[in-house]
Amino acid sequence: LLVVIFALTAFPLGPEWDREELGAFARPAALLVGAAVVVTVAWVLVRRRPASGSAPSAIGPIAAIAAAAVLIGSVAAGGGLRVEGDRCPRGPLSAYLSTLPKDAVIAGDPVDMTCVPLVAQRPVVMSRKLYGVRHRDRMRDLVDAYYGGSVEAILRLRERYGAEHLVVRPDLLLARDLTGPWRRMEPFTSQRRRLMRSVPRPAALELPIKCRTYEGPRAHVVDLACVERELG
Repeated sequence: LLVVIFALTAFPLGPEWDREELGAFARPAALLVGAAVVVTVAWVLVRRRPASGSAPSAIGPIAAIAAAAVLIGSVAAGGGLRVEGDRCPRGPLSAYLSTLPKDAVIAGDPVDMTCVPLVAQRPVVMSRKLYGVRHRDRMRDLVDAYYGGSVEAILRLRERYGAEHLVVRPDLLLARDLTGPWRRMEPFTSQRRRLMRSVPRPAALELPIKCRTYEGPRAHVVDLACVERELG
C-alpha cells in the first residue's frame, strides 16, 4: 500500500493527487487491508490441521484482498463510487447560448465550457471532458488566448478552430485561486497559473464593449467577428 501511495505522488505519469485526494485513497484502502489481515488470520486458525500441525498459506488470500483494497481505494478517491446528479447550471447564459446557430462554436475557459454541449447543445473549442492527448495544441492555444494578454491570440481561435463567440468570465480571469478545478490538468494548470501571475489584465477583458451580444451578472458573450472588424 505504501509503495502504491508513493508511486501515485512521486511519478508525474500517474494521477496528480493532492493531500485530500490521497487521503480519500489511503483511508478505505488501509481499512480494507487491515480487515483482510484479520479475516485471513481467523481463517487460518479455523482451518488449522491438528494432525499435521500445518496451516494453509495466508499469503494468497492477503495478497488478493489487498489488491482489491487498493483498487477500491483508487476508485473511491477518483469519485467512481459516488453517483452524482447533473450539476450543469441552466441559467440565463445557457439559455442565451442555446439561441445561437446550431453550428456556432463557442470558446471560453475549458472547465467552464464543460456543460455547454450538454445544456446549450452547442459545440465548444475545448472543454475539460473533451480534452485528450490529441487535443494538446488546441488546449494550449485556448489557455494562452483566454488568460493571456494578446487579442491576436483570441482571434486565432476563430481562424484555427472556428470560434465565433467568446464567453468571458471576469471572476475566473481575475481569480486568486490559481488551481481550483484545474487540478490534474497538467501541463495546462501550470500554463494557466503562469499567465495569471504574469499578465496584469487578460485581453479577454479588453475586447470592444460594442461586440458584446449578451451581458449577465457573472459573464458576457463577445462576437469575435465583430472584434476582428473593430480591431482589424
